[in-house]
Amino acid sequence: LMPETTRPKKNANVFGEPLALGTNVYSRGIGVLANSVACVETDGKAVSFDAVAGADAVLGKMPYNWVPVCTLQVWADERVVFSRRLSGSSKPVNVHADVKGAKRVYLAAYFSGYQTQVAVDWCEARFTVGEGALIDLVADEFGVLATHKIRNHV
Repeated sequence: LMPETTRPKKNANVFGEPLALGTNVYSRGIGVLANSVACVETDGKAVSFDAVAGADAVLGKMPYNWVPVCTLQVWADERVVFSRRLSGSSKPVNVHADVKGAKRVYLAAYFSGYQTQVAVDWCEARFTVGEGALIDLVADEFGVLATHKIRNHV
């Protein structure tokens, strides 16, 4: 099992604090620690994945001049459908990925260079499926991302 402090968190950054990208705070999303890959089983029902993503603002509180560098990727089965390299000066990115027909979607965050930890937030993360329904990312009792639950989007 992963240590509690490094497990993906639902609606919080990986340290259990509010999700924050730049000066914006978000109530919904997933906080992870790079290097990580979160898998969501969509059973081919998802059409797209959308989020606002980037390095969590908690990094701006570091006591030294530390610039996080990471790459965010969305995979649809074995295809990369979104990839963006971010540095500490990067603004959060709007993620839109075509995942139509994918059985599994992977949200990947990789740190670059010599760094050992980069807190990454996938804010307002959502899957769109047929007829406007959404697949919500959910965490199990251990804080690990689990299989989706579907709710109708009105």
